[in-house]
Amino acid sequence: MWQILRESDQLLLQDGYLYVPLLLDPEIAAVLAAGLGEGRAGETAVPAAAGTPPAAPVVCQQGRYFVQSFSLTALVEQFPAVFPEEYQRLRSTLLAPVQPSLKADTIEGDAVLRTVLFEVMPYFLRLRRSPRRRAGTAPALLDYLAASLPRPPQAAKLLARLRQRQADLRDASVWLQDRLDRTAVPPAPLEGGPALRSWFQTALTARIFQETLDHCHQQLQALRQLQDLPEPQLVQLLAIATRGEIELDGFGMQRDGRRPGVYWVYKKTGEFVLQDYYGRPYLFPSCRVAVSTAGPFHPVVLEHYKHPLLRRFGPRQPICLTDFQAAREFSAQAIIQALQAGLNALYFGYNSRKRNGYNSLDSFGRHLSVITFDDLRLPKDDPRLQAGTLEIKNT
Repeated sequence: MWQILRESDQLLLQDGYLYVPLLLDPEIAAVLAAGLGEGRAGETAVPAAAGTPPAAPVVCQQGRYFVQSFSLTALVEQFPAVFPEEYQRLRSTLLAPVQPSLKADTIEGDAVLRTVLFEVMPYFLRLRRSPRRRAGTAPALLDYLAASLPRPPQAAKLLARLRQRQADLRDASVWLQDRLDRTAVPPAPLEGGPALRSWFQTALTARIFQETLDHCHQQLQALRQLQDLPEPQLVQLLAIATRGEIELDGFGMQRDGRRPGVYWVYKKTGEFVLQDYYGRPYLFPSCRVAVSTAGPFHPVVLEHYKHPLLRRFGPRQPICLTDFQAAREFSAQAIIQALQAGLNALYFGYNSRKRNGYNSLDSFGRHLSVITFDDLRLPKDDPRLQAGTLEIKNT
């Protein structure tokens, strides 16, 4: 981008737009010469604001034709997307004095963690209703966590860290506001050259300061809302965000150590029983059916585990599902649907009347498998079955 501006003497600046030389063959030149004169020409390609003359798509100056490219304002607004590396270099240079205060980590957790915590977790916990508690809401969940979990031992440190984070953001806001007040953006220049390069540099600098200041204000507002929470709820939320994990009532999440901002969300199956072709029961131990927040949104079993709907004995095996359409984008609904599909498959997906290949619990005929389930078999008169403590899922 800076190379383009350095060569701005080859460009035409008009009506807040940059025009570039139009390279054309003799036939196009003849058409333009017949239809266009000096100055504005042609129909406008960009809607103009009320009271503002429209910008022409093609203009002729001193016998040369120029075609409209982009507006100066749009270039400043879209610069981070079009030139991300240059933008990050400039941003790092400008914000270096306050960069430690603008660290990316948020003490209350990132957006993915909050989605899992406040939208997915209440669904699986089935929060108890009461006159003062609305099931499925963030206050209900925080109230339940505060009542169910012991107070974190690092609570005092977490609260102190919260106060320090607020102080750092306030100092950064003051510094940014001072720099923004000093960075006055002049009107767009009427010609190219050094004036254009200076204007663009100033406008982009002011944009960086303003966006960063707005972000600081948003973070301060979020921290103020945190402080409005009762302290038992606040320290639980801060502890979960710091650890990146929680498990309660068989539902849990844990941070993926290899991928920042990614979590494994899981639900434990508990012990359950399946029966084979001959009606013989098999006791399956509890496992964690999980899905990654980074996708693919297909359920897996985290542990080394064997089951008729798993192809092998190993960790993080995808569960074999029929007619399951995995979501394409992360959402609370995508996580819930994947977990429910995985749990239902392990519980009810094995049809004992279909003795098809590796999907069979019992060994039969010519079928040879490296995975056997004989060690999971229970006697039919097992007291737990008789008492109903263990449920046969595929009856």
